[in-house]
Amino acid sequence: MTYRRFHLVFTLPVLLALACMIDWTGSWALYGSTTIMLLAIVMVFTSPWDNYAVARGIWDFPSDRVWFRIKHLPVEEYAFFVIQSLQVIGLCILLMQQTGIAERTAPSGSPEQWQWMVSGTLVIAWLLIGRKGRGILERSPSMHYAWHLLYWFLPVIVLQWVIAGDILWVERWQIILFPTLAIGTYLSLADYYAVGQGIWFFDRKQITGQYIAGILPWEEVAFFYLTSLLVSQSFVMLLPDVAR
Repeated sequence: MTYRRFHLVFTLPVLLALACMIDWTGSWALYGSTTIMLLAIVMVFTSPWDNYAVARGIWDFPSDRVWFRIKHLPVEEYAFFVIQSLQVIGLCILLMQQTGIAERTAPSGSPEQWQWMVSGTLVIAWLLIGRKGRGILERSPSMHYAWHLLYWFLPVIVLQWVIAGDILWVERWQIILFPTLAIGTYLSLADYYAVGQGIWFFDRKQITGQYIAGILPWEEVAFFYLTSLLVSQSFVMLLPDVAR
């Protein structure tokens, strides 16, 4: 199976199903600009992360399973960023429509001084930890995927809760939790099949060696849940007050 066929069989049908279930009456006016903004952020944020991993050989794609590459990544991989994000966004919109949360008043206001102070402290800690991380990877190359994943994504997730915890928690935690679990689980199962088919592969020297069902590295499963969580949180945060 090629990467293109993987999209046709596993990712695009889910996206189409969500598109059919969403009530589009007025939805574009409420969610369109936020969706476009978030997709742009996802591409800018994720592309260098993924390109670096492929360049370092943490994972890669057989040339006969992909169409063509832009820099180090197959074009299908860039498409995956967009498709996964749209899956999460679509499920968020569907839940908001069904629960009526979009019609409720959302908390608003600028972050308070303590939030900026905590955010600044976290950023400084992140930079310091990054310097230490180089030594860790030199001594333990098997931590490369785990470090590359957690160091890149976890700080952003934490910062979002520091800055916008009221928005993310008050009446909206289910809008974040369910898409994270649903899309994260589904993509993990699809990924299990893809790895088994050899659509992409991992350098065993750069993963910890803990596998799920003997095939899928735990880091890969964590990737799907963390990225789904980040997209759902970001979508709720970026929505205008009237649309939350």
